[in-house]
Amino acid sequence: MAWSFDVNNAAGTGSNVIYALKELLKSVGWTVTMSGGGLGSGLYSAVGDVIVDPGGQGKMDVNFAWFVIRQPVAPGHPQREFLFQRRTFHDSGYGKAMDIWVSPEDGFSSAGTNEATIPSIPPDGHQLAGIALGVGFPLFPVDNSYKYHLGVDGAAPWGWYAIWSPNGGIGNVWGLVFDPLQAGSFPSSDADPAVYVFSEETGVNGPFFVIISGGFAKWWFKKGLAAAMWVSSSHALPYYSSGYGTTVPDNVGANPNSSAREHFPIPWGRGANHVTQVGWKGFLSVLRWTGADLVNFDTLSVAGVRERIVVDLVTLPWPDIAPIL
Repeated sequence: MAWSFDVNNAAGTGSNVIYALKELLKSVGWTVTMSGGGLGSGLYSAVGDVIVDPGGQGKMDVNFAWFVIRQPVAPGHPQREFLFQRRTFHDSGYGKAMDIWVSPEDGFSSAGTNEATIPSIPPDGHQLAGIALGVGFPLFPVDNSYKYHLGVDGAAPWGWYAIWSPNGGIGNVWGLVFDPLQAGSFPSSDADPAVYVFSEETGVNGPFFVIISGGFAKWWFKKGLAAAMWVSSSHALPYYSSGYGTTVPDNVGANPNSSAREHFPIPWGRGANHVTQVGWKGFLSVLRWTGADLVNFDTLSVAGVRERIVVDLVTLPWPDIAPIL
């Protein structure tokens, strides 16, 4: 892994977050394949990025601005594409909405698009976040009320995250985590070895505080095989000891030899109690379980160097920088 970061940012708008994520992904090899500058912008390209500097953040903040961005080639992984589109103010101006889609294999076609119209959704395309999925709140909080942090893996399997929380760090954390599975942990027949742990709406749900009990992650069950199904619920598997309950996350305590707070791989799948779509998925490569009971934005260090940050029950890669809340 070769992570790059853009952390401790005061968010003006949700569009600032998405623009910064796009630019960070481009810096490690992702490619914008098509884009539109939004309603009345006169900006459109079927082959590249029109939402660029000068004024790139402002261009992303135009109603219905959109772009498609493609993952680099990673052996054993499809070349996924994500589509982001800025929507209008929503829910009495609570915050800004952003629709996000993914196509693991088929890809988005530019046919019929323009400055404010996204391409048609391919057969394997699914919405990961946005106003169509929830009960009326947009993805982001009120402008200028929160801070955001970004991390992208510059090597296969190309995971990334964006998280945000209210100024001061008091309250819930929301965000987006594209979490491709660890190499060797999934069967080669899995045509989309990844889990998409995405908040659908700020103020209603989040990927982190609900991950253990089944929340808002989305993933393909058996993609590429018979009876494949897009599953819209999270099933991160805890570590359980009969008679002692769940030990990981949060209940294993510190390492008795080093006093360090450890973190652990997260298994993913669906157990027999689900009745249907039962089976193993793999180990996540970005998110890891906490071991000891910690609080949001605690950092975990090795030899005095910060390496991960705590968000509820999970940890994420982090640079050797103190988080600013």
